[in-house]
Amino acid sequence: MMQYTLFDPKNDFVFKRVFGSSRHPLVLLDLINAILEVFNEPALETVTVLNPALDPRYLGQKGSVLDIRAESGQAEPINLEIQLIDQHNWEKRSLFYWSRLFDEQLNQGEDYLKIKPTLSISLLNYKLFDRQRPCSLYEVRECQDHERLCDLLRMIFIEFPKFEGHGVSSRLEHWVQFFNVKTDEDLKKLLCSCGSEAIREACDMLTNMSRDPKQREWYEVRRRSMLDYNTNIRGAMEKGREKGKEEGKEEGREEGREEGREEGQVNLLIELASTKFGTLPDWALTVIKSVSEENIHRLAKSLLTAESLEAWLR
Repeated sequence: MMQYTLFDPKNDFVFKRVFGSSRHPLVLLDLINAILEVFNEPALETVTVLNPALDPRYLGQKGSVLDIRAESGQAEPINLEIQLIDQHNWEKRSLFYWSRLFDEQLNQGEDYLKIKPTLSISLLNYKLFDRQRPCSLYEVRECQDHERLCDLLRMIFIEFPKFEGHGVSSRLEHWVQFFNVKTDEDLKKLLCSCGSEAIREACDMLTNMSRDPKQREWYEVRRRSMLDYNTNIRGAMEKGREKGKEEGKEEGREEGREEGREEGQVNLLIELASTKFGTLPDWALTVIKSVSEENIHRLAKSLLTAESLEAWLR
């Protein structure tokens, strides 16, 4: 038998092939319901993928999005996307994607009552939030008593790295194990530990894809494209940090020079005032040290004609 390397299920091309297949709706349905189960949300009875087609021409485009758009049996929009690298913008990006899906429900002139609850699910291969909990659900709620405004906005974030050692949901944990498989042996262990028909289907799809030369060609195109893209993003972020450090250093040097000039002017003013009025009391020193640069110039000009320390600092 020909040797092969198992595809990474977290690659968005593989993710789209496995979970976005209209011929295997059980796989996507079970994943979504495993996630909803964590938050005690009602399970979906059916789910339909709205964008099952995958054009290989887009696989090499850096930054292209291979998300899954679906709808429940009640025609409620659902968007799923997997992210491998923290680009420090996912909160805003995911909200933008959600809003676009929400907005597309109505045409001009249609009734707002037709709007359906819209669900966004982000599967993240990095830690997004400071909390230890790996699953987060965001809604629109009142800040003080936490009353929910409506059920139209739901955004779920699943952080894979936080699952180790957390008893979240055995059903969802099995799916997280699927996303983390690296070898056939990992697949066998997973199938032995759970009896999920949906996960079995997903494992079969992953194995068949990994053995298909054409699929491997597309997989490698996508993998290299995302590697280049993420490398460029990291490089740009590093350049930004270095530029910020240099600007901060220069700003610090300039601030230091400015502070030095001001301090020199204050010390000179104190010396001149001491020559005229004698040793200055503490209250006078406090006043002089707290004046602005503009007032330092004013005090310096009026010092020669001042009749008393009190009148000068008045």
